[in-house]
Amino acid sequence: MRLLNCSLSRVLQGVNYILIDTCGKVLIHQRDEQARYFPNKLCFPGGKMQEGKEPKAEVLRKIYDETGIRPFELQGLEQIFDFEYFYGDHANDDMANSMTKFCNRFFICTGIAPMPHIGMFARKGNLTWISEEEVKNVELALNENMILPVLSLFFSGRVTPSEVKKKLSFIEN
Repeated sequence: MRLLNCSLSRVLQGVNYILIDTCGKVLIHQRDEQARYFPNKLCFPGGKMQEGKEPKAEVLRKIYDETGIRPFELQGLEQIFDFEYFYGDHANDDMANSMTKFCNRFFICTGIAPMPHIGMFARKGNLTWISEEEVKNVELALNENMILPVLSLFFSGRVTPSEVKKKLSFIEN
């Protein structure tokens, strides 16, 4: 991406998570239409980190707040990569031509018990489980789609969460 006449307005730290239940379904978040960033887009759930907090503690808090899943129910939660990207702020005139840098840490956890009514916990937008087949055809916000081919390998049993981290290490460079 090429930046022209733009200034960096802020840096936001965040965490995202990929939860996969025992039936092979993945939790996806559909952002609501009032969302400042990526309104009405699909993405992996997560959000902004509280200042001074550790990423793993923050993702555990986010998962509990957004899904009701308690930390002890999350066996094998692993950070798989860090993802940095820039997004233009055009929501109002005083921020026009400025950019926000997002620094997100992605975590993955498998083996979650199926929870069909998980969406009732979402405060902004809707959480829903989608099948492995639906994952292949989903259009995610920004560059999160680059995760999908490796996630497909995971579904086929050809990689473990640790190997997902290795295959996605190119994103960090």
